[in-house]
Amino acid sequence: MSQRTSGTAADDVTGGQTVTGGPPVTGVVVGIDNGGHANNVTVLHPERGFLIDRMLEVPSRVLDGPVAATEAMAEAFAVGLDRAGVDRDAVAAVGLDTPGPASAYGVLSSKGATNFSDRSWWGFDIRA
Repeated sequence: MSQRTSGTAADDVTGGQTVTGGPPVTGVVVGIDNGGHANNVTVLHPERGFLIDRMLEVPSRVLDGPVAATEAMAEAFAVGLDRAGVDRDAVAAVGLDTPGPASAYGVLSSKGATNFSDRSWWGFDIRA
């Protein structure tokens, strides 16, 4: 594992190796765990299992506010697909885990949430 720092999430990726071989990949699920310091991302195929041998870590940028953090989640998604060697068209679903408390509809608490204490996060709709 190596970590490079040139200012973009793609340059700061750590971990993971592509699992290769087999037929073309379709119907994958991308999982993103959004944390206070890093987004962990993996790609799962319903028949072939995990297409990356471990979670990839990409900086989450949550301390930079919702705009930067949602861009970092999108970057984590792209990095995961790239590392797995999968096209975006092959994605059937995305699972997203964020710190809470949050509603069942993805709206963070109006009083703040773990790792999302800045006021710009209060009541933020993570799906937006």
